[in-house]
Amino acid sequence: MIDIKEDKRLAAQWMEELSTGTMDSESMADLAQSGIETCEGYCGSREYTGVDCCRCIRELFPSYADYKLYLEARMRFKTLYSLGLLAQRVSTETKGENKK
Repeated sequence: MIDIKEDKRLAAQWMEELSTGTMDSESMADLAQSGIETCEGYCGSREYTGVDCCRCIRELFPSYADYKLYLEARMRFKTLYSLGLLAQRVSTETKGENKK
């Protein structure tokens, strides 16, 4: 059973960056590459505090600043990964044309 008032208080504290601690860069890089999984189905914390500060997110990231950094890193990883796949495809097609 979730204590809604306490969960909201903790979420507000986390969002206001009153939480201490930061995530190390290696862990951040791993999460940016693999993405995160939050609870599936109904989540009371997500319903009452919002997607960006539910308990699942707060347990993964020591601070809201770390979560924002993760979102930026994840977006950049996806972009770079897509560009890498495109470059690989173009390279493969170019090599194929050179053989003719």
